[in-house]
Amino acid sequence: MFGYLGHACAVVILCVWHALSPQSWRRLPQPAATATVHAPGVNADRILLVGSGGTVGYGVLSHDLGIAGHLARRVSELTGRGTDVDVIGAQGMGPAGAQTVISGARLSRYDVVVLNIGGFEALQLTPRSRWRRKLAALLDSIIAAAPDSLSIVTVGLAALPTLVPIPARFEPFVVSSTDGINDESIALAAARPQVTFLPFAPRRGDFLATAGSDLYAQWAALMAPTVAMILDTHAVHSADPAYSALHSGDPLDSADPLHRADPLNWTDPEDEQSRLRALRELGRANRGPDQRIDRVVANARDLFGVTGASLNFVESEHLWVGAASGIRRDNVPRHESACDVTIRSSHVYVIEDTAADDRYAAMSKLVDPVRFYAGYPLQAPDGHRVGTLCIVDREPRVFSGADISLLRDLALQVQALLWANLEAGFGTGTP
Repeated sequence: MFGYLGHACAVVILCVWHALSPQSWRRLPQPAATATVHAPGVNADRILLVGSGGTVGYGVLSHDLGIAGHLARRVSELTGRGTDVDVIGAQGMGPAGAQTVISGARLSRYDVVVLNIGGFEALQLTPRSRWRRKLAALLDSIIAAAPDSLSIVTVGLAALPTLVPIPARFEPFVVSSTDGINDESIALAAARPQVTFLPFAPRRGDFLATAGSDLYAQWAALMAPTVAMILDTHAVHSADPAYSALHSGDPLDSADPLHRADPLNWTDPEDEQSRLRALRELGRANRGPDQRIDRVVANARDLFGVTGASLNFVESEHLWVGAASGIRRDNVPRHESACDVTIRSSHVYVIEDTAADDRYAAMSKLVDPVRFYAGYPLQAPDGHRVGTLCIVDREPRVFSGADISLLRDLALQVQALLWANLEAGFGTGTP
């Protein structure tokens, strides 16, 4: 009985200390709960980062300066590819909260899910058995809902909390709780081939004095090697350097290991209807002209020195041209468009010479011929691919890895503007 009472009293004291301490990180600025960060490069890997603690980004105003941004850039340095990180951080998020968040995500969009949870449970001295049940439920729910290609990384806890100072007399209790949580996490990961446990042992210091981009850079440096190794050994990256397979002409070709098995499920009418709903919602906010988007599209034409560039939305039966430079804004039947193929993959789609490809030879015989095409898919906020930023030319050309990286960067600029208009509620029409 005394043991239970002692545990309860310790939990109450730690929670009160946590809430009222003058060193509380709760007073620090923080970015929005959800965001997407990008690191430049070819054939971007996609990571979903979910958790509490440092994932929230205390002390910085943008996730680009938090763990997510530093993780994206560090992983890209290690892999030589681009990296996209969707981050969802919330104070005190545990396995149940993470399960709720992830249940609403389209897991087919991601290569890796990184779980950074457990710190709050350690401070609450959560029993090992309870943590085991909750984490097992979370992991199994992700595995059941995810494609076989998805990997899960669960980040371990530091020996003592890195964000919350605690009274010295209670440190042994918290260390014991942390050790128990880590031991259970290691065991659960070992029993599931899709899951990797990532030990995390940052230097301990005064978080309030050091909170900021540099500290998150140190933390991300501890996490990135494991994440990059998983991405590099992922089945879809088992072939040659990223760029070489991007010119196969068909991103749905199973012989191309770099085009992930994540196309929209065209045989599922419900999924296509969801994509069209996302497109119409985005289109309502982007129906009218936007000079910022027009400038990016014009820049794409000028930077690549091509005949034309355009922002195209892929409707059910045709393409709707949202912005164009150097080419007519005609609606094109969907089945005749390379953009329809582009949105079936999350990567760039390149046709270096349409005349050399039977599927697109007709494009080279038009009155205004198209001999070269490159497009990058644009997503709605929910992850559905709804359109493209594409460039075309009258002459065939070679498209380098640097070209692919630049096109991706321009496409992400357009995507960010589309999303900003959606958040601002601009526009009243429908595509």
